[in-house]
Amino acid sequence: ANAGGGGTIRLAGGCTYTMANPDNATDGGNALPVITAPVIIIGQAGTSIARSTSPTTPDFRLFEVESGGTLTLNTLTVTGGNADLDGGGVLIHGGTVNLTASQVSGNTARSGGGVFSDAAGSLSLVDSQVGQNTSSGTGLQGGGGIGVTEGSAVTLTRSTVMDNTAAYFGGGMLITGGASVVARSSKVDGNVSEGNDGGIADGLATSTGVLTLLDSEVNNNHAFDDGGLDTSEGSTATLTSSLVIGNAVLAPEGIAEAGGIGNGGTTSLARSIVAANTATGST
Repeated sequence: ANAGGGGTIRLAGGCTYTMANPDNATDGGNALPVITAPVIIIGQAGTSIARSTSPTTPDFRLFEVESGGTLTLNTLTVTGGNADLDGGGVLIHGGTVNLTASQVSGNTARSGGGVFSDAAGSLSLVDSQVGQNTSSGTGLQGGGGIGVTEGSAVTLTRSTVMDNTAAYFGGGMLITGGASVVARSSKVDGNVSEGNDGGIADGLATSTGVLTLLDSEVNNNHAFDDGGLDTSEGSTATLTSSLVIGNAVLAPEGIAEAGGIGNGGTTSLARSIVAANTATGST
């Protein structure tokens, strides 16, 4: 489909398509050819594309989408990717990815454990979930579930980013480099950062982000600082009819700050609730 200028692939239901070796070594390796055309992959209940769990399996992600390419996944799970660089499940390098009724779960990368987008890429999730992914990078890296930078744009509609983990920043999502995230009727829930920003890191240091939450929730996330979300200097966050509830900061050896929201930039709330968040520290 990719080589032919685009097409549709239909997969069987209740089937796991297991990848034991990468097709190519681009950007650290991909299970399948780099997407450069409009490709649609349609699954059914129980359809998965997975990297093999054998201990001898080399590291690679499942998909990479280049500029000019569009990957549309419908009723499909992408799981088990392990990338040395960014994007454990999916790397969007200037291309477009659309997920409908799909999951990106159990993947690991330096940044964007589930999905990473750069070079003004585009990601859309509708009735989908990014969950149980891990970002292992330190420094200015992170985004256990989703990492976006370099002017990329993400939209979530009735979707969930949950139970992801970051080693340093943004357990659920990391937004930098002028990237933007718009979430409608969506949830960022139960994510953990072993450093800062349990739910969402909106900007980082001098690298800014734009976050818009509409009728959405940032709940039950945990971090060392900024349990729910953090807006850094120069970044903006707008919450409308949204909830920030039950997030927590635990700093057993220092100062605990911002159980719900940490604001170093511009954060605006309308018809929203910030409640039952906690910050606990030894000093």
